[in-house]
Amino acid sequence: MVHSKGANAIIDPLGGAFVGASVKSLASGRHYVGYVMVAGQTGAYDIPSLLQSNGSIHGFPVFRLLQRPGLMDRMTEIGMKYAEKATPVQADNNSFNSAPEAYSALNRCRHFGKLTITV
Repeated sequence: MVHSKGANAIIDPLGGAFVGASVKSLASGRHYVGYVMVAGQTGAYDIPSLLQSNGSIHGFPVFRLLQRPGLMDRMTEIGMKYAEKATPVQADNNSFNSAPEAYSALNRCRHFGKLTITV
């Protein structure tokens, strides 16, 4: 869900260069959750801005699910309970023929939301 001043939550499977832009687009008092570092292990973000916005950054390694029996069931239960309230933001829907432009836009990290490619 997005407020006029940013996102309620960002769940980031990429990491790396995407962290700063993601944290910057949070609404006041909201949360960034990183769980994989596909795009690299180092991400930069502005700590004073994060503090002023009362935001928070959370790390959630997916291996935690394997360490705690029942956690996946509990997360699934909570996810299903709130599924209708979680609204992904779509930045742009691209045709398969425009996939190179979509990947270029993704690489620039200037979009807000998901970039999709329809096949």
